[in-house]
Amino acid sequence: MNNAVVAQLRHIVVTYGVEVCEDARRVEGLLRDLAGEHRREIAVLVGAVREGLPSELLVSRDGVPPAVLEERLVRVLEDNLGMAADAARWSVAAWAVALDVAGFSPPVATGRIQPDARAVADGGGPGRSQPEPVAGPAQAELVVALLGPADHRTIKAAVAAAEPGTRIMVRPGIYREPLVLDRPVELLADGPVDDVVVEATDGSCLLMQADYAVVRGFTLRGRAGTTGPF
Repeated sequence: MNNAVVAQLRHIVVTYGVEVCEDARRVEGLLRDLAGEHRREIAVLVGAVREGLPSELLVSRDGVPPAVLEERLVRVLEDNLGMAADAARWSVAAWAVALDVAGFSPPVATGRIQPDARAVADGGGPGRSQPEPVAGPAQAELVVALLGPADHRTIKAAVAAAEPGTRIMVRPGIYREPLVLDRPVELLADGPVDDVVVEATDGSCLLMQADYAVVRGFTLRGRAGTTGPF
């Protein structure tokens, strides 16, 4: 596990407040924006949110001994999500740092882990290493994000660079540009629908100039200020 993600998690909590820790999808979107290359770490941290771990850590300030709570939360992640012990312990420690909760072990970098037993193929088990799947022909993919690692900063630039059939993943943010699709591509919002917004100040939000294209998961805002998921 890479501890660089912990600093980004702390930044999210400081910037958006502890309330953000109750929304797993938002945490995932923000982490992908800031540290999208660390997919395993993000999976582990978001899984902890779904199990209510940040709330448990905040309650610990009311008198639960940190050592006792740490062991209990590690077991919850192991039992409910099938996390390996080192990944579960890292997740608890990372959230403790992000929430500024004292008394917990520091996050220790570890090797590769299986973050969620629900992703293990049939016949596997929690924490058991799995063979890598045999990859078929990969669909070309481009990433658009206002911040963090990305191929492009605007949707327009990504569409212009895309070959036919390319999947374009758009990270959370407000993109003040109309969508003009002049080739067959897949344009997919990579986050909650309310967090991936295309806003047109003049004219249409979406103009289709291709025979076929896919657009999914966006909120489109016209000049009049109306919104609606697409």
